[in-house]
Amino acid sequence: MRVVIQTTLILFAVLIGGVQDASTGTLPPTINTISFRASPKKHVFRQDEDVVLVFSIKNNSSNPIFVSRLNGNEFVDINLLGPDGKEVPWRGTGKIDSKNYSASDFAVLKTNGSVRASRTISLKDGTGFVFQKRGRYSLRAEYSLAPPEYFAPLAGNVKVPAESLRSSKVTFCIETCDADSKE
Repeated sequence: MRVVIQTTLILFAVLIGGVQDASTGTLPPTINTISFRASPKKHVFRQDEDVVLVFSIKNNSSNPIFVSRLNGNEFVDINLLGPDGKEVPWRGTGKIDSKNYSASDFAVLKTNGSVRASRTISLKDGTGFVFQKRGRYSLRAEYSLAPPEYFAPLAGNVKVPAESLRSSKVTFCIETCDADSKE
């Protein structure tokens, strides 16, 4: 009987502590309120084929958020390393475009809502990364709408995320994925 009462008291204390945390409205630091992913459309590309990445943003919070629709070369910076471990060269205009934006360039994501878009990153029409070597490439992408004040007039009363979001490291290959290629 004594063990049951002690166990009940411990469970009650844990529940009360959880209720107190929930009442503050703060999320534990291990929960991401927004997730950003970058992944190759496929694992192996031919040398003459467009290299296409798929980007997605998901709202994991209980509040709506204001995000880019991920169209064009805006708001995502890509760090791409080649099979030799060196940064892959970019040709053409900047990797991130700057322009005047309209509300149609953005979306308001409700809880569990997401946006997704594909982008060709290989050299096309004079702009893109130059893939000259066969082997394994690795990349990380970073999404940001900083500074959020710039987008506040378009967002209205919806939160514009202030933080930058980094994707996990992903890899893809051009022609071959040799064991000798660096990861």
